[in-house]
Amino acid sequence: MAWISPRSWVAGEVVTAALLNAHVRDNLLELNGTASAWSSFTVGWGSSGTNPTLGNGASVGQYKTVGKTCHFVVAITTGSTTTAGTGDYKIQLPVTAVTEAGLSQAVTIHYTSTEELNGSGRIISGGTTIGIFSVNDAKWSAGTPAMPTGTVIAISGTYQTA
Repeated sequence: MAWISPRSWVAGEVVTAALLNAHVRDNLLELNGTASAWSSFTVGWGSSGTNPTLGNGASVGQYKTVGKTCHFVVAITTGSTTTAGTGDYKIQLPVTAVTEAGLSQAVTIHYTSTEELNGSGRIISGGTTIGIFSVNDAKWSAGTPAMPTGTVIAISGTYQTA
């Protein structure tokens, strides 16, 4: 089931159980997240230069939209044949985001290998990708930080869709 636009009722209309279920119950279930499961999406990991390659690493992405809001989670795990590429990293979003001037939408980045780092992401102009930044606002790029085999980059966030 998915969100449907609420019905415009007219005077004298007979309200049936089916109408109430569709326009009230089902939409409330959709809003609280119990109506349908999250959807999977293919995680696109790119850069401003030569794209990194996942090789024998793994990635998983899931998202759920409710109205004009998208919640998403991504996990990228590096393997022994993962290559870093060149340039500043970016991750493909599951649904295009609003990118109005002055509107910065943040996501949370958690990185772990031998140490844990936290960072943030900002939606890039065009609304289809997020740039990854460290806590000191430096862009993450090939080799910075180092990503040995088994490194996990976990990304989660909520943003307004276009």
